Amino acid sequence: MSKNLTIEQWAEIIGIYKTKGIKIAEQEYRKFKLKEIKFSQNLQKRIKQKAYLLDNYGMKSLKRKKGSGRHKKRDDSDIPGIINDLTEEQKREIIEDWIKNQRDKREKESINKIKSLNISTKARIISMHRTTFYKKQKIRSYKYNNLKSEVVKILSESKFIYGSRKISILLEKEKIFICDRTLRHYLKRWGFIIKTRIKKRKQESKNIYAKYKDLVKRNYNPSIDNIIATDVSYIPGLVEGNYYYISAAISHKTKKIESWCLSKNNNTQLVVDTITKINKSNFILHSDHGSQYSSNEVTD
Repeated sequence: MSKNLTIEQWAEIIGIYKTKGIKIAEQEYRKFKLKEIKFSQNLQKRIKQKAYLLDNYGMKSLKRKKGSGRHKKRDDSDIPGIINDLTEEQKREIIEDWIKNQRDKREKESINKIKSLNISTKARIISMHRTTFYKKQKIRSYKYNNLKSEVVKILSESKFIYGSRKISILLEKEKIFICDRTLRHYLKRWGFIIKTRIKKRKQESKNIYAKYKDLVKRNYNPSIDNIIATDVSYIPGLVEGNYYYISAAISHKTKKIESWCLSKNNNTQLVVDTITKINKSNFILHSDHGSQYSSNEVTD
């Protein structure tokens, strides 16, 4: 009889429990196990748990899970015999591989388990200086760690928008003096992320006093291929708050992009470069009254 009950045996015990009661089911379990079980209360609890699993999850729930139970104790009694059977070359190869693994780990704790090795040899094995091997890692204490609770209070009240400079000013009012640069390092060490305010993009300035002839007059005749529209737009950059500006010239008839330029600055030179790249002559340039388009560099 196996140590653990099979699915069929458990199904039979659960059937007896449902029809004849827990006491009869317990007796049947003891027959299957063929060994004395002292604690009757624990056994009854286990039978009820198995019945619950069967009712809710089916027969598969009674199957013993792979790898469950107590791990077998490893038997290392054959190691001395294995060492004796190894040749000198095999021993050397195994030792070299072990030393390389120790150097990859660089852990003093694992190699310190070998009591027969002296400190110098242990340090050489893991490729560490002997004085470093002796030295214990010190837990560094920081001077202003006691201010963390005060800083957390200020950040919570400001909804995490105050920076190190503002916080240091508020702490100074409480007679707590700390440099804003030092406080910035502590905020980083404590893992606080401050919400930075993004600079608002300036609206494009319009020259309302500029007077030019309206040659198009909203008559976009598709048969005429001499009207080119141009404008400047912005593209969000990889860094939040940064923008790139693109100036493009498009044909009204074909919708073909005649030219375009990209720049970090929204200036007149961007517009001039775009117009210069247009590979056409005798065309009408249609744009808004932006400051770039009404500048002397463009109109001249």
